[in-house]
Amino acid sequence: IAALGFTGQSTGPHLHFHVANANAPLNAEGIPFVFEKFRLLGTYEDMSQFGKTKWKQTHESNSLIIKRERPAPNSVVDFD
Repeated sequence: IAALGFTGQSTGPHLHFHVANANAPLNAEGIPFVFEKFRLLGTYEDMSQFGKTKWKQTHESNSLIIKRERPAPNSVVDFD
């Protein structure tokens, strides 16, 4: 479904994926999606610091379970 690795200007491994209505990169429409469940660990407040400093912990418990949503931009998540 997806590839994990260093691409573009990345400073570390990350995941890219795209959900579409056809197997045609230039002739397909994106399809909205949500994850059944993920654990929100924190965020990068400034993406220029990605890979240079640690992300900011979101909650004192170090995680928050989110259901049937998409992670917000710059989120650090974990999937069970």
